[in-house]
Amino acid sequence: MITKINTGLEHIWLPKLNEQKLFILAFSNASLANILPEKTDSGEGYLIFLSDSYGNSCLINWISKKITRTVHSTIAAECFSLVDCMGDACYMRHLIEEILFKDPRAERIPIKIFVDSSQLKKAIYSTHLVTEKMLRIYIAEIKQLIN
Repeated sequence: MITKINTGLEHIWLPKLNEQKLFILAFSNASLANILPEKTDSGEGYLIFLSDSYGNSCLINWISKKITRTVHSTIAAECFSLVDCMGDACYMRHLIEEILFKDPRAERIPIKIFVDSSQLKKAIYSTHLVTEKMLRIYIAEIKQLIN
């Protein structure tokens, strides 16, 4: 890959987006205890795109890193990754609204976030509490952001 970039054979193409119908599209994922060499650390990753209603998208942020907190379950890893993703997506939305609309309160760009954990989805939309107490705080934060 590096040799192709150095020879000038590769380029990055960003499509033109329709500014009237923008939304932020994000994908979050995490895994429990999978980072080498000890396989004791958990990892998270997410992608954040600025998209329009015509299917055009531009990647505006991505993260792939070790989760800095200790997690004891897959749902906790997924939850921490989702909270980080939501925070970055909200920040990106604020920056874009400020650039495009001059007044960030005038118009709101919707955010759509996808996560592949059915357990986390059930925990967010359920009235039953999860067993991990720290996880309850993060799920409450997610509930507050989606309402």
